[in-house]
Amino acid sequence: MHLHTQVVLILAQLFLIVHVTDQTKCALTSSYGTVSVSYFATLPSAPETDADDIDVDADVGRHRIDLTPLVPTADTPPQSDYPTYNDDTEDVNSFLKVLSCSDTSLRAVNDEYLRPVDSYKGILLERVRVQNPAADHLALKNENYLEIVRWRDSNVTEQQVALTFARDERKFSNLLILDLSANLLSTIRRDYFSRLERLKLLQLSANQLHNLPSDIFNDLSNLVELDLHGNRLDELPLHLFRPLGKLRVLNLANNTIHDLPRNSFAGLGNLTELHLAHNRLYVVPFQVFKELRSLEVLDLSSNMLVSFLDNFFLLNKQLRVLRLNGNIIEKISKNALYGLRRLQSLDLSGNKLVFIDRNAFDTLDELRYLNVNQNQIYILPSTVFSALRSLRSLDLSNNLMRSLPNSIFANQRSLVRLHLDATNLESLSNWVSRNNHTVNKEILRNLRYLSIRNNTRLKEIEPCVFRNVPNLETLLLSNNRLTSLPKEIGELRRLRYLDVGSNDIMYIPEQIRTLHELQYANFLDNDYGCDCHMYWILSWIDELQAENNTQKIYDLLRLSELKCRNGYPGDIVRVLQHISCFKPELLQSSDSRMHLLKSDAVLECVFTGNPPPDIIWITPKNEILRHSQEQDQKSLLFDTDDDSGNGGGSRKYQQAVEFQMLTMDNVTGDGLHEGITLLENGFLRIHNISRRDSGLYTCYAINIMGNATADIR
Repeated sequence: MHLHTQVVLILAQLFLIVHVTDQTKCALTSSYGTVSVSYFATLPSAPETDADDIDVDADVGRHRIDLTPLVPTADTPPQSDYPTYNDDTEDVNSFLKVLSCSDTSLRAVNDEYLRPVDSYKGILLERVRVQNPAADHLALKNENYLEIVRWRDSNVTEQQVALTFARDERKFSNLLILDLSANLLSTIRRDYFSRLERLKLLQLSANQLHNLPSDIFNDLSNLVELDLHGNRLDELPLHLFRPLGKLRVLNLANNTIHDLPRNSFAGLGNLTELHLAHNRLYVVPFQVFKELRSLEVLDLSSNMLVSFLDNFFLLNKQLRVLRLNGNIIEKISKNALYGLRRLQSLDLSGNKLVFIDRNAFDTLDELRYLNVNQNQIYILPSTVFSALRSLRSLDLSNNLMRSLPNSIFANQRSLVRLHLDATNLESLSNWVSRNNHTVNKEILRNLRYLSIRNNTRLKEIEPCVFRNVPNLETLLLSNNRLTSLPKEIGELRRLRYLDVGSNDIMYIPEQIRTLHELQYANFLDNDYGCDCHMYWILSWIDELQAENNTQKIYDLLRLSELKCRNGYPGDIVRVLQHISCFKPELLQSSDSRMHLLKSDAVLECVFTGNPPPDIIWITPKNEILRHSQEQDQKSLLFDTDDDSGNGGGSRKYQQAVEFQMLTMDNVTGDGLHEGITLLENGFLRIHNISRRDSGLYTCYAINIMGNATADIR
């Protein structure tokens, strides 16, 4: 857990004891607990985070400090963004009150609350308007007990700050938190903060600061967090931060900084977070962050950075989160990220990357989150992710690659989420092996979420893709050009959410009915032919009706909206009920008989079935010839390997045929065995019979509804 998440909530035990008026919209609260500051006196190192505790959906490394609302009423301003600073050695201020006001005037607050009351422990003001900028200030009577002053979004200028904090008679010996964010400060001086020697947190964000005096922080040696984001700073004076040796968090985001002098961060040896997002950085000096040996979070997003020299981050060995998104980086060289062995999150999205060296990630042993979304990558080396054995979330969306090399995720045994949206991918093959027929369910067994959407060229997904992700729970395939779904989708027994809408799918595979964990499915906006391939839906409806579970199929398939090609929403069941589909049946086959040598013979097998079945012939030499009823298919010869040479058995042939017919494309060819002709009606002609033609011939008929066989000798 990070140091800020260890901070206990300030004023968590406060309760309303006095009044809340509509006129001033203020609340007085009191605490019965102690207020101490030991947390920042002995800051611990950030403990190790277990891999199972990381939320890969979260914005890794972004830390927030939250408070429980001071008073649970609509009129009370929210109290957030502050930690509690504890001091176990003294119990001061436990009897003091905290004043919280919003949407009123400073004059009303001074007259009704500050002048009548001697001391406060905290003053929290939001949208408390300054009416006289030249003279208005906080009318404090005894500021020495104050621990927190928040005065934000109240058109405060430097005059109010000077009159409140820079007066010689004022002492803020216990002030720990000062928040002047979202005001009109354009300049600040050292004497504003010279009496705040115990200050831990200074927030000056969302003002109009355009420069900082080089000595501005000289009296704030105990500062732990400094927030300057959302100003107009364009440069940092030399040695500006040198007095801040205890600083842990520095936020310079959303400024106009265009240059970082080489020693910009000298003296910040304890800094753990540095935020430089949304500036105008184009080139930064080599190893400009070398002083930051404790740095864990570095945000350089949304600048104009083009590249990093090799070994740029070599001295930042504690870095865990690196955000480089939103720049114009074109390549990641072999050693650009070298040495970041503790890095857990890397965001490279929104750049102009066209090239990532195959060894660029080789030292990122602990990387868990990698985002390469929205770049211009055409090709990824097959071994580019090989070293990322701890990777849990990977986003490759919005790139230009047309294919992913086989075995590209062969080492991603920890992968939980994978995004492949909006690419030029045309097909997907085996991610865990170079061979498309290899299945290894162990490698991607942790993958739970797979998004492959909006790929306008993607027409095919190899069956091995689904076979290798057995524990998938969410599968998003919408807005592609898929014409079919592999039947192996039925092996995703843990699938809960499935979206294949807006494709060119011609039928829903029957194996969908085996997905008993499925809670949501979208099959809409496809090109369903409503033929025998979909006939199984009727039997599934009957099956669920017998279980009094009819509503499930209507919820999953959304039958009231599902339609046939060129049909109307909800017509699919009616259409299927009016078609005839049945498996092949043998009507006639040639008798087994002897034939004269050098004569011709015609072997006949006649089957019925709807749709008309394909006819498969298996010769004594284990050759498989297929005759397709489709006019655009030709005869095809399959060779089967059989070391025994005895022709095997009918079951063996059946398995071979089923494999060829049900798992391979309908590839056509003309290479028939010499002396054998497959006729147009599916009969087999054997020319000039020789002894090697003798043996068992099997004809095998198959359609979507089933199969039938006959043997001829």
